[in-house]
Amino acid sequence: MHSGTGASGGESVCYCTAARKAARLLTGLYDAAVAPGGLRITQFSLLNHLLRLGPTSISELSAAVLLERTTLMRNLNLLAKKRLVEIAPAAASKAHIVRLTDLGRETLDQVRPLWESAQQKTETLLTSQERHCLRRLASRLSSALP
Repeated sequence: MHSGTGASGGESVCYCTAARKAARLLTGLYDAAVAPGGLRITQFSLLNHLLRLGPTSISELSAAVLLERTTLMRNLNLLAKKRLVEIAPAAASKAHIVRLTDLGRETLDQVRPLWESAQQKTETLLTSQERHCLRRLASRLSSALP
């Protein structure tokens, strides 16, 4: 049984802890890059998903971005206050449809170069093999876990 620390005594052997630490560090890098555009990376990501998906239900978006509905709604409401998305009841249904507004599309266009700078910085920080491993890990876990 592992004691919870690695060979150096300072690092956790917990895979989840390591993944969360890496995620926080990458999120910080991307947040700092897109901040001048008035967004956080989570908001940029949601807007990008909506651009790709088109108008979609909250449930479909929740499944696509792997966020529980409460967290997703909190983020969408912030974007709606900025008039970057619209949330409206679906016709003849209890569902709500969310769509990107024209201002949301313009904001994406303005922030994309900032995001690209974070991508370039990540490419300098991680080797090609590490970047491939990161994408493969996300894909493998996505298909293997419930």
